[in-house]
Amino acid sequence: MAVNEDSRFVWRGLLLLLLWSPIPSGSIAPLAQVLLTGAVFVLLVYLLLRVDFSSNDTANKPFRLILACWILATLFAFFQAVPLPSQMVAALSPSVQSLYSWTIPDYHDDLTWRPLSTTPGATIQTGLLIGACGAVFFLVARLARTRERIHALALTLVLIGMGESLYGLAQVGGSLSRPASGSFVNRNHFAALLAMALCVSVGLLLSRWQVGKEGTDESRAKVQLDQWAQGSPLVIAALTMLAGIVFSFSRIGLVAPLAMLALFGSLWLSGAVPGRIRLLVVGAGVVAVLLMSGAWAALEVTVERFQILEVSDRLAVREGTYRIFQSFPAVGIGLGGLVDNLPRFIPSQSGEVVDHSHNEPLEILAEGGVSYGLLFIVGLMAYWGTLIPAWLGRHDPLARGLGLGCLAGMMAILLHSFVEFPLRMPSNALYLSSLMGLGWTVIQRRSASYASESSHSYPCGVSFIRMVVLIGALIGVGLSAVAGVADLLDRAGDNFIIRTSRAVGEEREALLAESLVMYNRSVTIEPWQPSHAYRLGRAYEINAVSASPFSTSSQIFWASAAQAYGQAVQSHPANGRLQVAMAWASLQNGDIDRGRRAAQAALKLTPDDQEVQFAVARWYLTEWESLNEEDRRLTASLVQRGASEFPERYVEAVWQSMRSPGQVRSILPGDLRVRRLLLNRLTEQQYFADRWAEQADYPALRSSLPETGVRVMARGQVNSWQEPLGGATSIGPWAGMVEGWLSGGLTASLDLELPPGEVVLYIPIQGEAAGGVWPRLSLTLGGNEILAPTVLGGGWQNSFVFLSTQGGKFSLQAVLGNGAVLLENGRFIERRVRLGAIKILAPGHALRGGSVPFFFWKKAA
Repeated sequence: MAVNEDSRFVWRGLLLLLLWSPIPSGSIAPLAQVLLTGAVFVLLVYLLLRVDFSSNDTANKPFRLILACWILATLFAFFQAVPLPSQMVAALSPSVQSLYSWTIPDYHDDLTWRPLSTTPGATIQTGLLIGACGAVFFLVARLARTRERIHALALTLVLIGMGESLYGLAQVGGSLSRPASGSFVNRNHFAALLAMALCVSVGLLLSRWQVGKEGTDESRAKVQLDQWAQGSPLVIAALTMLAGIVFSFSRIGLVAPLAMLALFGSLWLSGAVPGRIRLLVVGAGVVAVLLMSGAWAALEVTVERFQILEVSDRLAVREGTYRIFQSFPAVGIGLGGLVDNLPRFIPSQSGEVVDHSHNEPLEILAEGGVSYGLLFIVGLMAYWGTLIPAWLGRHDPLARGLGLGCLAGMMAILLHSFVEFPLRMPSNALYLSSLMGLGWTVIQRRSASYASESSHSYPCGVSFIRMVVLIGALIGVGLSAVAGVADLLDRAGDNFIIRTSRAVGEEREALLAESLVMYNRSVTIEPWQPSHAYRLGRAYEINAVSASPFSTSSQIFWASAAQAYGQAVQSHPANGRLQVAMAWASLQNGDIDRGRRAAQAALKLTPDDQEVQFAVARWYLTEWESLNEEDRRLTASLVQRGASEFPERYVEAVWQSMRSPGQVRSILPGDLRVRRLLLNRLTEQQYFADRWAEQADYPALRSSLPETGVRVMARGQVNSWQEPLGGATSIGPWAGMVEGWLSGGLTASLDLELPPGEVVLYIPIQGEAAGGVWPRLSLTLGGNEILAPTVLGGGWQNSFVFLSTQGGKFSLQAVLGNGAVLLENGRFIERRVRLGAIKILAPGHALRGGSVPFFFWKKAA
């Protein structure tokens, strides 16, 4: 294949890759990101093997310096992820060494090799993205050697922005109820891409404007005709992208490109530009048309958002990010590690769980320290220090106009990065890298060397730097392929887990087994990525829960889950949710000390994460009886704070863990929502004395009394573990029964004098069946029917009726609804019931007419 054909293949592949990158949610998903980085490295490897640029005239010192900084930044990321002797870790970053000492089980300072990054999996991913962005910059700067390619790349960037804008505008359909976000998850990242594309489109328009104003009258007329024909689509594209930004309601997304276009536009107008006034009038006119066509209302929404700046939370997050930098100043916490480490550094008044600092320079310092920050500063100074003076000295319309668009777009995204994190989206990062390469080549170009495709390119030679870059690119291809395969295996395992929700028996067991196979394979090929080990641990935990409690298989699964979670913690020790997962599995496996250490580490790592708080609280509640006083105070504090926000889940967790209602009542907070849920649970479990004690402590929980008669609040069988009858008052005997039995056609009655308030009636019942049918009993109290429980079995069963009344004298009557005498096996059998003495329990009163005063029954511990 000819050299030109080789470069043309790579060039077209790069353009297609740029077109694809925003589609899968900005390539933020792991699989999309590794496909993106892998494809870039494949293009770089192919070009390095087929084409040599060693004599290219743009390979000047600033360009080499920029590439060197980019390569060093990539190498720095992998240096952070490589395990080092503990002495070296302690020398370079004492805070990282200290972090390992309390987050990693069985950590020994003298024997363990650990990386400088506390999140090596995320650091490797970040390093791959940095390297891919550098490769894109290199490929664009080297391959965009003709006007045709420069225009092709610029129009591709505009086309990307145009497509995203149309998609975002179609999402909202002109509605102001929600912002446009295109294929991105975040509207600000969507607006950042459009801001760069808008600047490129304006740059192309300005270059065409200047071309149309030069030359003779006859030539100008012909050029201007072509200019209108070619410029009109660009005007439409620019207005569409501006509309997309406005409908995103992104404040910085609107301000940044307009400010940078105004700045560099002023510098451009200071040169030899004919028709300045006309240009300004035309520009103002088309923007006015856009606003009048429907964008004005969206612009008002964006302007209103400036009045509600979220200052306090973001300042707190930035303060936490700065604290990370102070703690890890030399080499940082690890690229991509802010997500795991930020929660414990955020001031306590901020309860929001965040992923980024909304300040990219500050985040760079926190994750990479001064070492990584210096590489960025040197590279940017070399780039801007070379490009801006060169642009100011150029007179070529393409270099002046499109150069303006590239410079404005790059500065807009950098300004955007001070209040957001748009470059954490892989597609935006690659877009910026291609824009930097385009800006470099269009401003640095000389017409003689750009008249045709690099004529002095020749089949590849061998050099040391070339070999180093080639090896690095091959490693990038390999790591991207490994990550992609591991992600596919995870997806397959996830699919098996989802299918288990609809399967039973052997099919469910087979699906769980298949998921374990998939997750084990992903852990094997990519052991540094904790998500694989976490999924594996979760699959083992599902197997353990599905098995019989305390069985051998259950214990084996719990042991395997603890081991898998432990491997995830080894990879990312600073992640609180991984720690708490290991804590729970270790508890179930019987390793209490390991579980306690992990639970304490989780709480320290993410003190404001509500999920972690609940999991740690549940861990301590499970071990309540064996806790010391300090741990009990910690548990009570967690419950008090969490139950006020999530009353249902905390009441349930405390109820399941405590042995007595008194312990439950003592640990829960005084929030009425919490106490009302507890009151309902006490009633369901028939702890009526504790219910009344709860109402005495919280009078607002008392229920209103019926104006007349009685109101039944609960009924049923007395729980087998309850023995409340000894603390109640006996009332009896019943009248209207024959020899203690109630037959069909008879009415048993009993006069009761009830105190006002809540009362529990305990009714012992014994039934005898006839014809295979058990008796059906009806009860009325003061003329109000109270549904009696079903009579089953020949022995005595204790039923209860919990009711509320104004008090007074009531007649309790019982009638057998299906009494009968049947002939069975040559003898007569009667369907009947026997009623024992009624026992009454009520709060704080002696019953008039009763011979024995009652007292509260409380369940023994």
